[in-house]
Amino acid sequence: DLQEVQRFASTLVGGGQRGEEVKGKLAADPGSAASLLQRLAGEQRAAKDGVDRDQQAYNHLLELHFQERGAANHASLSRGVIWQLADDIRRIQRLRSMSADELSAVPEGEADNFVHFFHGLYKRRKHPGGEAVLAQGLQAQSRSAVIFTCSYGDGHKSAQQAVEDFLEAAGFSVEAVDTTHDPRFEDWVQKRLGARLMDVWYNRMVLRWKMYNIQNMIESVGSLIFGRWNTPCPSPSCNNPTKDAFRHVLLEMKPDIVVTVYHMDLLPILEVAKDLGNLPVLHVATDMDLKMREVFSERQPVIYPRFRLAMPFPQTTSQQTALPLGHDRTFLSGYPVRQPFLLPKDEERVRLERAKMVPPGTKVVLVMTGGGGQDVPWPEQLATEGIGRPLHLLVVTGRNEEFKTRLEHALTNSAMFKDGRVVLQGNDLNVTVEVAREPGHRGPNATYLSAERLMMLMDIADAIITKPGGGTTAEISYRGLPAVFDATHGLLHWEEFTVHAFEEQGRGERFVWPQQLPGVLSRALDRPRSIKLVEDPENPGQVLNPGPRIVAEANKLMEVPCRQCKLFPDNPDNI
Repeated sequence: DLQEVQRFASTLVGGGQRGEEVKGKLAADPGSAASLLQRLAGEQRAAKDGVDRDQQAYNHLLELHFQERGAANHASLSRGVIWQLADDIRRIQRLRSMSADELSAVPEGEADNFVHFFHGLYKRRKHPGGEAVLAQGLQAQSRSAVIFTCSYGDGHKSAQQAVEDFLEAAGFSVEAVDTTHDPRFEDWVQKRLGARLMDVWYNRMVLRWKMYNIQNMIESVGSLIFGRWNTPCPSPSCNNPTKDAFRHVLLEMKPDIVVTVYHMDLLPILEVAKDLGNLPVLHVATDMDLKMREVFSERQPVIYPRFRLAMPFPQTTSQQTALPLGHDRTFLSGYPVRQPFLLPKDEERVRLERAKMVPPGTKVVLVMTGGGGQDVPWPEQLATEGIGRPLHLLVVTGRNEEFKTRLEHALTNSAMFKDGRVVLQGNDLNVTVEVAREPGHRGPNATYLSAERLMMLMDIADAIITKPGGGTTAEISYRGLPAVFDATHGLLHWEEFTVHAFEEQGRGERFVWPQQLPGVLSRALDRPRSIKLVEDPENPGQVLNPGPRIVAEANKLMEVPCRQCKLFPDNPDNI
């Protein structure tokens, strides 16, 4: 067993005189074998940093593995340490010689970092032998990207889909990973329970029951006690299950670039991307508040040259929330709205659709309730009280079939338009109400609108009443629609930031009490359309087009030199 460990250590340093010196050290002090192997792997990782991505990643895995072995066997006898290390080395060598099918057949419970590493090499390049693959390194035949997203609200998923479409149109192969539900992020009990509790709490309670002030209080207390979402955890001295999960994904997928559309796990993603070959990381923000203060510290500025923050809005107040991130780590991208929202307005089609939808002289108001479909009382209130002029309310109920049913029971009157369409009505005969549907669809899913349909309704509408979620407010901005924001139950702190920006720019107004709604809505209906919130500073009159900007930055980021580059200037473990 000692000879097995000696041969491995000698090969690790390239043999020769250095190899003989290492063998001698192991013979003299076999109890320190794990720490010696860790140090040697670290030296090789540093030597390959920025030179050979796969050798850098492989040596990082060795360094991490031997560090864990050293910590576990700290008090063990020398013979036991050597036996364990020799067994580990034989297993790694077996994995190196396995075929892709054999690696795929390794039970999930036994699939560690080395299994994922060798399997990832095979998935990207078919070779008969693991050693040959490792020796040659990975030469990507086509550009690939992994997008990490989450399912807290619908905004992150719609942004992920938009970025995915941008990259695929530019020739990238893309795989999206939802860390809220992906089983690779549920391999330990605490994470599984935490993800499920967060899912239930945020999506089914905070959003559905509008518990915004409680959520703000929880985040404020958490910030005071714990600080940022994550603190630096440099390898190999620090590791955790979250980093293991991201490592699993990146080892298997071998992307050329990593994209994130949520900020909570950005720091561990950066750390793992650095360790596995200096992978570029592009973070696409999905709110006006960029929230970088929740990720990074002023005392430890990020200097990783292969990291960029895509800022969706040109306003200075938004861009200032990139701090403490340096300006050289950011670029103006525009918001990753879905493709239909980037199309120019088809004035003639909108005129024809509107003429079919409502009588002349009627104002159209879109009532949005979020992708999950919150229950709001505004259609009934407006149908009962009116605002002194003809209104047609188009209510987007999303997946909330109960809200649609309740609305149909609450408004017992009805009216028939010239096209034979029956719409709901309350006491005010100037107001009609209709649940928005996808044309040609029937059943419960008919009320969950496609991007194309929602874009058309925004172009038809004169104003919108909505919750100020990141995706919705961005789509409103791109279509230039005046906004009325529901703040009757308070606002999440990042939504408060967004509403304030809309109000400053004269593009929206909130109502805090129900009796304020008629006046606020009347003022919104008198506002002209404007794209000023997403106007391209270099091309006045044109919106920021996020696709070309994000693709160009991704391509540029992959070419940035990163020889022995660091994440932080004062962290010697992140060489």
